This record gives sequence, C-alpha cells and structure tokens, in this order.
Amino acid sequence: GLELRRAMRIYTIIFGLGLFRIHSMAQQSIQQEPLAALKGPFRPGDSLPDWNFGGSTVVTDNYLRLTPTESAHAGHVWSQRKLTYSAFEIEMQFKVTGARYMGGDGFALWITENAEQSGGTFGNADDFKGLGIIFDTYDNDGQRDNPSISLIQSNGTLRFNHDKDGSDQKIPNAHCNFNYRNPRTPLSVKINYQDGALRVSHDNYGNGDFSDCLRAPAVAIPRSFHVGVTAHTGQVADNHDVYLLRVTDLSPPAADPAAADP
Repeated sequence: GLELRRAMRIYTIIFGLGLFRIHSMAQQSIQQEPLAALKGPFRPGDSLPDWNFGGSTVVTDNYLRLTPTESAHAGHVWSQRKLTYSAFEIEMQFKVTGARYMGGDGFALWITENAEQSGGTFGNADDFKGLGIIFDTYDNDGQRDNPSISLIQSNGTLRFNHDKDGSDQKIPNAHCNFNYRNPRTPLSVKINYQDGALRVSHDNYGNGDFSDCLRAPAVAIPRSFHVGVTAHTGQVADNHDVYLLRVTDLSPPAADPAAADP
C-alpha cells in the first residue's frame, strides 16, 4: 500500500538522478574530447585527423607548406570542429624561409567563429569574428618594426589596413618584434589563454627556451571557436611551413551535479 508507493517514488527519484549524472558525464566527456595534434611525420596524400587544409597548402613528410616562395599564394589549415575551452594553450612550431633580406607577406594563427573562409587578412576572411595572432613579415609602413607579432580582434567589422601594418586595428600594447625569418631550425610560439588574459611567448633559437612576447589582460574570444593558421604571399614571398599545431585544454573541471547532493 502506502509504504510500497513511497518506496517506488524514492526509487524513481534515485534512478532519475543516476541517469542525469550519467548524461552530464557523457556531455562533459564530449566537450573535453581532445583535438588531435597536427604533427609529423605526415603521409602526403592522406587526410589529417581533426584538421582540414586547402588553398596552396601542400603536405610533405615533416610539415605543411602553406605557401611557396611564389607571389600571390594563400594557404590554410583549420580545425574541423569547434572547441568550447574556456582556457587553453596553443603551441605552434613553424619555419619561414625565403630571400635573405626581404619576404612576405606573413601568416596568422586564428581563434575564430568560422573557418576556411579565404580573404585578404593574411589568407583569412576580412570579416572574421574572433582573435588573430598576426605574424607580419613585410614592412609596409616603413617603421622598421617587422617581422613582428601582434593581436587583432574583430566582431566582423574590422578591415586590416596593410598599408599601416594594421596599426589602427591592433590591440594596444600587444606587440613585439621577433625576427622569425630564415632560422636554422623550426621555431615555436605558445599562446596561453586563462581568465580572459592572453599571453604569447616565443622560442628564439628552437631550443625550448621561451621568452615573453606580449600580454593582453582582457581578451574576449568566441564561446565556441575554430583554431587555424593561414598564410599569404604578395609581390614578395616566403615559404610558410607548419611543423606542429597542438591545442591543450586548460579549462577547470566542470562541476559534478551529484557532488552538490547531501
């Protein structure tokens, strides 16, 4: 009678909470599924797990060549799926090579809502939404501050002014000079994003010794985003090669609803 109905009601509640917890854990595991690192050795002609490439990009045994040392080329590589990390680190190993004294135009690492939309902003769409870490090689404005790394942010309305090397679009004080052209070995950069602050550090000599390049204390990124690298050549040109692209989730663990139960 009454006791049986009470027992059934309690069982139903407990069973329902169990299902809710399982469902929550399943969602959590999906959200935290790691993105495969883009790392050689590669097999030319094969697809890249979790990544798409296109434009002038060519896959070699050890790296992806986004552009050759020929004018008017643009190449890219983008994550196939969006990420929802609230904190993360991106490591990129790369090499830019070309003529001794002059090269271009440059390349960029992107954290944006959309992917694989080619355009005039170092090979990416002009109306991107998100954040770009810009590796600007060619000195368009004559200020002798290239090659350099800087940050640009847009809600889709920004237009990068190449004649001024984007001086009007850069996040203030988020800039450093870094002569990354023609190194003996591939160089590396790390982009760390935590608590709304973004830090870029670089390895000057390819020996794993990183130095701070820039810090931006308040940077908003899309809630879900793609990660990509694009490159573009103009009248002057460089090889833009990517050896490694790795995204590590640093998000704090999601709260377990069951942990709050008495």
